[in-house]
Amino acid sequence: KEFAACRIWVLLLRWICGVVRIALPAQWHQAVDSVTRLVQKAGHASMLLAILDDIELPNDAADELQSCLSKVSMLPRINGYTSSRRETDDDISFQHSAELPHYKLAGIPVWIDDEIGVNEVRRTLFDMVAALPSADPTNKLIIGLDTEWGDEGGGNPAAPSIVQLAAGSSHVWVIDAKCTVRELGSLFQWMIHEERVRLLGFAFAQDSVRLTELMASGAS
Repeated sequence: KEFAACRIWVLLLRWICGVVRIALPAQWHQAVDSVTRLVQKAGHASMLLAILDDIELPNDAADELQSCLSKVSMLPRINGYTSSRRETDDDISFQHSAELPHYKLAGIPVWIDDEIGVNEVRRTLFDMVAALPSADPTNKLIIGLDTEWGDEGGGNPAAPSIVQLAAGSSHVWVIDAKCTVRELGSLFQWMIHEERVRLLGFAFAQDSVRLTELMASGAS
C-alpha cells in the first residue's frame, strides 16, 4: 500500500539523487526539499517514512528526508491528510502540476542525420572537454543521454533508432542513428573511454544494451 501510494515520490527522489546530485550538486538539497513539500501536501509523509529504509537512497539524502518528514508527520491530520478536507487524487495532481515551473530549453535541439553532423557533434564535445579546467581532474563534462528504438531485431536487442544528447547549457542534439551508425558508434566509443566525460541517463538498463550494439557497429 505504501509503495503504491508513494511511487511517484520514490521515482522523483531516485532521479534527484542519481542525476541532479551529480549534474547540479549545489541544487539537489533544494530539490529534495521541494519533493518533501509535495509529499506533505499529498498527506503521504507517514507512508513515505514507513518505506524510507527500503528505497535505497544515499545516507545523507535519507537522513535529510527523514528529518523533514518526521516533522511533517507530527502535524495534526484529518483522515490522514494535513488539509482541512480529504483531497482527491485529482486535487493533489492539479496542485502539484500547478506549482511546478514550466521547463525552459536553454538551447534549440539540432537534428542530425548524416556523417558531417555527427562529426560536428564530436568536435563540439571534444572542444568542451578541452576547455575543462586542467588543474582539477574531477571536473568532467556531463552529457545527458536518452535513446529510442522500435521492434526490429527479431526478439534480440537492436541498436537504437534515435539518440538524444545534451551537454553544457545550450547544446542539444537529436540524432538519427539509422543514418549514422558507423560515425555515431565511433562517437560513443570515444565518450565511453574519455575519462573526463560522464554520461547521465535515467532508467538506463535497456538503453545500455542498445548502445552496446551501436558501438559494435561503429567498430566494424
